[in-house]
Amino acid sequence: MASYCRSLLVFAATSALVTAAPFQSTARAPRAAARRLRGGHGDGGGGIDIDSLLELTQSPEAAEELRKLQEDPEAMRAAREMMDDPEFRAQMMEALTKGENRGEKFKELQERLSGENVLTESLKELGPSLGACLDVLKRNAAAKEFDDACKTLDGITRRLADKGLEDARYRRLRLSNEMLESRLLRFPGGQRCLEALGFTEEVEVEGEAHLEYGGKGLETATLSGQGSASPSLHGGAFGRLLDVIAKAREEVIKAELVHKEHGVAYAIALELPTIRRACGGDQELGQLLTYMLLENEEFRLHTTVDAVAEHALPAIMQMLRSKEGIQGLVEYYTGAPLADSGVVRVQTLSEWKDALAAAGDKTVCALFTAAQDVRCRVLTPAFSRLPKGGDGAFTDVAFLLVALDASQDDGLTQQVFEEAYVGLKEVPTFVFLGGCLEHKKWRYVGNDIQQVMKRLKRIVADDRLDDGPDAAE
Repeated sequence: MASYCRSLLVFAATSALVTAAPFQSTARAPRAAARRLRGGHGDGGGGIDIDSLLELTQSPEAAEELRKLQEDPEAMRAAREMMDDPEFRAQMMEALTKGENRGEKFKELQERLSGENVLTESLKELGPSLGACLDVLKRNAAAKEFDDACKTLDGITRRLADKGLEDARYRRLRLSNEMLESRLLRFPGGQRCLEALGFTEEVEVEGEAHLEYGGKGLETATLSGQGSASPSLHGGAFGRLLDVIAKAREEVIKAELVHKEHGVAYAIALELPTIRRACGGDQELGQLLTYMLLENEEFRLHTTVDAVAEHALPAIMQMLRSKEGIQGLVEYYTGAPLADSGVVRVQTLSEWKDALAAAGDKTVCALFTAAQDVRCRVLTPAFSRLPKGGDGAFTDVAFLLVALDASQDDGLTQQVFEEAYVGLKEVPTFVFLGGCLEHKKWRYVGNDIQQVMKRLKRIVADDRLDDGPDAAE
């Protein structure tokens, strides 16, 4: 998903705008679109998801509304401002990642966005979101590197605003410039940031490749404050871009302070706003989460000591994406009482066969783990919650845990792994079965407990089991 995150963000924002019907030639349309996307009571109601985006890619009306939007400079400025709002992007990505079959749907959406038609040409005109490009950059650069990149973007923006109108040299960036390369272009998202500033045309000047400013309205988009859709620290359209850069720098500085002062892993500190949002307003869970982040030595060991974190941190980050995952982590690390579990522990091949036979017509969800693997240990408490999770959707599911302890196993548990064709190095692995037969396309390797719940709900609903979870509609 990350490889085309920018396109999704741009298109989602645009789709929200064009579905705020009827089109209004003021900045009111983007505001209504924001309410619509956020599930408010704006025009049209409802929200945006991957299915509505796919539908809109083939809508002539959507293309026409986007064309009309682009004829209104004030509405376009408001649209870009909305796209650069961190809260808007977070809510938009949450909406886009909900639903099923999203793997293939994302691929289909990417293909449609790369095609040649009126809608995609209009999207190119709209350009990428600077905020979204900075999001990609901050996740691929250390704090000091990101700060240097932001300083470079800030300087480029100021020079363009101050002198770009009168001197063509300030409207071009030499791609072989060593500072530009070392501070920006070597990172994923770096060149996208320049495109978001308006440097969209690649040209050759005296035998060297340059990026040239291709934005429109340079005459009014200065730091003078004219044409600003909303108040800006600096004023004007370029001033708004400077504000976006400054906000991103501020977020990274805060994350670095949390990392240094409290010993929280930088990757986690960077995602704290999203992690807090995943708690869903549960204050008790939020307090336990804070204790785990700041006080629990085992958690800090698993997330900050390089030799361990390289293996454990990616899995822990997966679990921090959902409330269910956070609850499981908190239970594991803080010693909070585990939820009453309906999970059956399986240690031998005969127990495995008996458990499958006892399940009868029920769907079976089996988790294969290794006792020595940190990723498996932190996942187990979250798995123990599943029998009573899913808002009652899992009452007809049998949950099995096959945990291999290499220091104690006499080969019997390993036989269960072999029976289910699970490699000893492929943990944690979730296997889904029905009538003693595995739904092979639905097998999942990883720690994203929310992904497991989504698959389970679809399997229970008998939703295109032969096609797999990522099959296109």
